[in-house]
Amino acid sequence: GAVEIVDSGRYAETLAIKATTAGAHVELRAADQRTPFLALGGKLVVTGADLTSASLNGLWIAGAAVQVPADDNKLQHLSLRHCTLTPGVSRTAAGLPAHPGEPMLIVEAGISVEIDHCILGGILAAPGAKVTIRNSIIDAGAPDATAYAGLDGASGGGELTLSNCTVIGKVHARQIDEVENCLFAARLAAGDSWPAPVWIDRRDVGCTRFCYLPPGSRTPRPYRCLPGAADDPVRVQPVFTSARFGDPGYGQLSRRTPVSIRQG
Repeated sequence: GAVEIVDSGRYAETLAIKATTAGAHVELRAADQRTPFLALGGKLVVTGADLTSASLNGLWIAGAAVQVPADDNKLQHLSLRHCTLTPGVSRTAAGLPAHPGEPMLIVEAGISVEIDHCILGGILAAPGAKVTIRNSIIDAGAPDATAYAGLDGASGGGELTLSNCTVIGKVHARQIDEVENCLFAARLAAGDSWPAPVWIDRRDVGCTRFCYLPPGSRTPRPYRCLPGAADDPVRVQPVFTSARFGDPGYGQLSRRTPVSIRQG
C-alpha cells in the first residue's frame, strides 16, 4: 500500500508507520515534483509484521527523528529515497541547527536499511543492522560530532556500505562491506575518547577505495585514498563552499579543494 502526499504543503504531525500484514510493503511518498514538509511532533516510528518493509520517498522531515524500535518489531527493510531528514533536527530563525549532533535516524532493530539520494543528520544503528547509503550527505553538524555509530553514540554501529557520499562527522562502525568515492570531513574533539575520526572495528574484511580519509583513520587497507603518504594533510583535504545546511553551496566542493580530490 502507498500513501501519497499530492502537494508541497507543511504538515504538523506525529506519525507512525506499521505494516500489519505479513509480507506487506508500505510507502509514504510525495507525488512527482512535490516536496511536502513534515514537522514532526515526536519520533516517526516504523514497525512491521513478519517479512515486511517500509519506504519513505520524496519527503522533507524535521522536528524529530525516524526510529525503528526493536521491541515487538519484525520489520525487515527500511528504504529512504530522495528524502531530507534535517540535520540538527530543525533550524533556528538564524538558520542554525536547533539541536546540533542529535541523530535523525535511529535503527534499534537488526534490519537492512537503504538510503539513496538523501540528506540527513546523524545515524545510530544497532550492531545487527546493515546500512547501505548511496549518493547522499550525512551531516552531524560538525566534524567532531557523531555521524554514524551504535545506539549509545560511541560504540560501533551496524555493518556499513557507502558509495558516492559526503559524511560530515565521526564514523564508528563494527564492519564495512565497501566504501568508495566518499569524502569524510571528520576530526576528533579535544579530549575525545575515540581513537580515530573514522573507526572501523574489523579491518580484516571490507574495502575502502577512492576516498578522502582524515589522517589517523582506522579502516580496512585503503586503496588509492587521500591523503597519501607523500601528501601534506593540511593542504590535501576537502574544502566546501558551505557546510551549512540550507545554503546554496551546501556540500559543494570549493575551488580551493585540491584537484586531486575535486577531479579524482
